[in-house]
Amino acid sequence: MFDSFLDNYKFHGKPKSLYDPIEYIMHIGGKRIRPVLVSMGCDLFGADPALALDASLALEIFHNFTLVHDDIMDEADLRRGKLTVHKKFSNNIAILSGDLMLIKAYTLLCNYENSETRRIILNIFNKFATELCEGQQMDMEFEVTADVSVDEYIEMITLKTGVLIAGALQMGAVIGGASVGNASHLYKFGLNLGIAFQLQDDLLDTFGNMEKVGKKIGGDIIQNKKTYLYLKALELSDTTQRQKLLEIYSNKVILSEIDKVKTVTEIFNDVVVKEYAHQVRDAYLDLAYAHLAAISVPDDKKTPLKHLAAELLNREN
Repeated sequence: MFDSFLDNYKFHGKPKSLYDPIEYIMHIGGKRIRPVLVSMGCDLFGADPALALDASLALEIFHNFTLVHDDIMDEADLRRGKLTVHKKFSNNIAILSGDLMLIKAYTLLCNYENSETRRIILNIFNKFATELCEGQQMDMEFEVTADVSVDEYIEMITLKTGVLIAGALQMGAVIGGASVGNASHLYKFGLNLGIAFQLQDDLLDTFGNMEKVGKKIGGDIIQNKKTYLYLKALELSDTTQRQKLLEIYSNKVILSEIDKVKTVTEIFNDVVVKEYAHQVRDAYLDLAYAHLAAISVPDDKKTPLKHLAAELLNREN
């Protein structure tokens, strides 16, 4: 339903060079998790999920807008196996097209005629959009900060990943006529699911199968990313292991990419950090399920969300 709606929504205007990058990024793939969550949030409370399509598309445009700008900041060459927008077009065009995408997202949200619904979903949108920027800034600061804690990392991924999944569900719930309490529980379900989702990403990046993940294994290690695995490993390591990790991540020890991934992964395995990550991931999933259970709708209506959560956490890519 969402794909059909997206295909029929054309990003056309003048000058064409401003709109072509938007058409490009919106049609080179993606899991479409966030727009589907908006419609699922609406459907959960017995409303027609088609009512949520404008908000679904707004969220997917916003998500892709953040990717366009993130790729510029990261100087990334590829996104979903294709050239990033700034590489295919130019940095300046990518920035301006990204700005227009944000405006398009607001335009879609303003399509809701009920003034109270419109006010609430715009407030939800503004809140998670702000938090997402805060999370991105934290992530960038972690790159140059030596002393980052596990708790700070969890806070960062809550803002970078959790709030968008939570906000998607909450917006759908509001459009679907949910009570304040039910919408709040659905938000917290999404927030905890988002944290678990990111922890699973961390695990796949280091311990996944390259053919299934679809990218080089160990990318976070190569880029010195301070993920949960790295930060928890520092806590669990003995003095020698900790010193080696710190030296590798500060580039005081120069290793080939293969040797770097191998050495760090061996330390991760020695301190069984993978098992700690699994436990924390599953704990956040349990919290998510607890909030889902507290929502006052028949259990059979919650089944699709339970299945989606299980798929997101058991995925291999």
